[in-house]
Amino acid sequence: MYDLISLGALSVEFLRPAVDMPLDKIHPFLGPFPSSSSAITISTAARLGLSTAFIGVVGADLFGDVVYTRLLDDGVDMESVVRLKGLATRMTFVMYRSDGSRVFNFVGDSSRVDLNDSRFKLPGSTRNLHLSGTMLAPGSPWRPLCDKVLEKVLSQGGSLSFDPNFRPENTDIASYRVNSAPYIQQCRYFLPSKEELLAYVGTQSVEQAVEAALEMGPEVVVVKCGAEGCIVADAHQGVFAIPGFAVDCIDPTGAGDSFNAAFICARERGLGLEDSGLFANAVGAFSTTRRGPMEGSPHRAELQAFLTERGYSHLAPFLVD
Repeated sequence: MYDLISLGALSVEFLRPAVDMPLDKIHPFLGPFPSSSSAITISTAARLGLSTAFIGVVGADLFGDVVYTRLLDDGVDMESVVRLKGLATRMTFVMYRSDGSRVFNFVGDSSRVDLNDSRFKLPGSTRNLHLSGTMLAPGSPWRPLCDKVLEKVLSQGGSLSFDPNFRPENTDIASYRVNSAPYIQQCRYFLPSKEELLAYVGTQSVEQAVEAALEMGPEVVVVKCGAEGCIVADAHQGVFAIPGFAVDCIDPTGAGDSFNAAFICARERGLGLEDSGLFANAVGAFSTTRRGPMEGSPHRAELQAFLTERGYSHLAPFLVD
């Protein structure tokens, strides 16, 4: 049995080397870096010691080799990933503004992929399935597969973690609410950013938004607040604000996805809500200290040192198998 599985199309990312270099002008790029939201979560989970598998597609090209090999090296079971000739691996081009905001340009998609291809195999049972909202738009070829896998996981006693990953450049707020609702209602862990949760609920009060989210059905609501840390809540223990970790942030892309993996890992290892939030904050912060969306995903020894140096050595034993 796996601890965690996820699915999606694998991609690579190219970054501008400095802030305020617009994408529509001639400037250099760094990359290709392995990427995609679900893959970042799986990569981090594997590095933290969870048994993982990925379901997905990627082009049988050089960029596909970059991300496919990275997940293999991390220890992810890739038997359910199909390499397709003629499919160009998706590319994301990113620039950072001096105010901290980002601009993305996406090239390529997997909309023509037949996800019912006979080569496409589903892995065995798992304790947790993680889904990203980027795959759940109406007409997405991924949504039927997500629903199929989710039904299988829940029927076998597993649970769902769900990150809505709202991207205004891809969908509007009304569609975001409709698309996300069934997954919020069924998930054990609902993992939005503060901005996503406020947009979904339509309120300026985080406290009211958390309460509204819990009423929809998830066991635990985890609100990611960037450098400020996170808020964790359930209907029984209450609401806890967990402070973040101060680090020299080089690249924040993928930090939320790494946070997701760490929170699931902490719960799998038996940590309570507050310590799970603290552990996830540490992983999310560490992940920003290297350039590239997956490059900051810490190995266990690195995270043990990070936690011990900051006075949280009581969390380090949970990284040992």
